[in-house]
Amino acid sequence: MDRQEVERILHEIEHTLHTLHEQQNAKARQAAHRLRPDLTAEDLLNPDNFADIISDPDFMYEDGIAAGILSAKIAVRAKLKEILVP
Repeated sequence: MDRQEVERILHEIEHTLHTLHEQQNAKARQAAHRLRPDLTAEDLLNPDNFADIISDPDFMYEDGIAAGILSAKIAVRAKLKEILVP
């Protein structure tokens, strides 16, 4: 496998992780909106401000999965950058 093929695969993985992260964020928002339909997407960037949200196990589960996917996306992006910038 040559460098271009590795680069292409990493781009595909990054795109897939981006899509998964968006879907998972939507699930976390849905869980939060079951409790607090008034919250905005910006509010959910800091869920610690809302005790009822962070005490909900469904929200915390969905948000935790989203955080894990984001971590994987960042790791893939770092590896891609490492390959592209020698």
